Amino acid sequence: MRSVTLAASAAAALTVAGLATASPSSAAAKPHDQNPGQVLAWNEIAVETGLTVIQTNQEAVMRLAYVQAAVFDAVDAVDGGYQPYVGHLRARGTTNVDAAVAAAAHRILVTQFPTQQSALDASYATSLANISDGPAKTRGVAVGEQAAADVQQARAHDGFQANVPYSFGSGPGVWILPTDNPATTPATPWAAEMTPFIMNTADQYRPGPPPALTSPAYTASYNETKDYGSAISAVRTAEQTDIALFWGRGRPDAQYNSGIRDLVTTHNFSRVQAARALALTNLVAADAFIACFDGKYTYSAWRPYTAIRAGDTDGNPDTVADPTWTPLVRTPNHPEYPANHACVTTSFATTVDNLLGPAHFSVTIPGTPASTELRHYPSSSQLITEIANARIWDGVHFRFSTDAGTTIGRSVAHYDYQHALQPDDD
Repeated sequence: MRSVTLAASAAAALTVAGLATASPSSAAAKPHDQNPGQVLAWNEIAVETGLTVIQTNQEAVMRLAYVQAAVFDAVDAVDGGYQPYVGHLRARGTTNVDAAVAAAAHRILVTQFPTQQSALDASYATSLANISDGPAKTRGVAVGEQAAADVQQARAHDGFQANVPYSFGSGPGVWILPTDNPATTPATPWAAEMTPFIMNTADQYRPGPPPALTSPAYTASYNETKDYGSAISAVRTAEQTDIALFWGRGRPDAQYNSGIRDLVTTHNFSRVQAARALALTNLVAADAFIACFDGKYTYSAWRPYTAIRAGDTDGNPDTVADPTWTPLVRTPNHPEYPANHACVTTSFATTVDNLLGPAHFSVTIPGTPASTELRHYPSSSQLITEIANARIWDGVHFRFSTDAGTTIGRSVAHYDYQHALQPDDD
């Protein structure tokens, strides 16, 4: 956990507002029967806000990590039971948690999405209008504002959207921008150097290099993706195509947060448990993105679109080129290895296992935001296996890359779960 100690002036302001800075263990845990309605509502507002603007999957998840970290710290400051993400914020006196949730989420969101401030202000006004005026509401707003400020202070220089230059290489095996994607620049190279949210460094779980172009492992992966990932594949089944498109067209931020909201409701999570589940999911996903992009921009490995069209240049007689080969879905504009969806989906599934225990794993994931399609997963292994297969059937990854992504996702999830938002000892 990354901890920030509040300055003396901030501590004085908290005392005036009716709050106190203290050791996390000094706050007694409250009964776990509080309604998580506002926690879920503001998560949905955050996700929907992100869908209204143009942003990458990486940007979307990083922003949700900021929001959910602040919301968790605001709820935990009142309800207690867990170590905060940053600071030592604890409420003193009767404090309205719904006001704290709304204030924390609103402050982060208007900072991250200034073009959406009007809509966000309206949602915030609606939330506060449903809370009776008085000291408890005032204290709640103060708690939420401070929780957001603490997170913003802690992440002020974390490298989000930093200007990180990238120099393209050339030759067999080296990534270049694919021509089936209109993008003219590489996607988010800053994500490879961003300060992690919980794990220590971006390269903490960096995998070894991808297999040599002449190796049996590369040959097997090349031919699998060539056969199953083609837009006109003769071997991919209709069901496999449906699964590939479900994941290829979806938005991970919307899909996984919807799954956690459903989980919270199904398992009757309390307010603080709900806030923790959403915070952990998004913080872990953000770290999985960082770890994955560290690998991507370290190795700069070519995508199947380039590799299969140029298979006659790789020195491998068993990789037959197809100069017209096209994947089922458009190729992303960042390097291939390791597979991003495998990193993040595995981190999500492993975090759910950590929260519930494998025996109780059960999540439902929606398709695209405009779709009513749902897919249910009774085990983490089913979800992890499906996403790995889907990215090969999409034609955008090789098997060795999804294997590496799965390993990264599990490692990040286990480390982060053990090092942040832990239950108080007392």
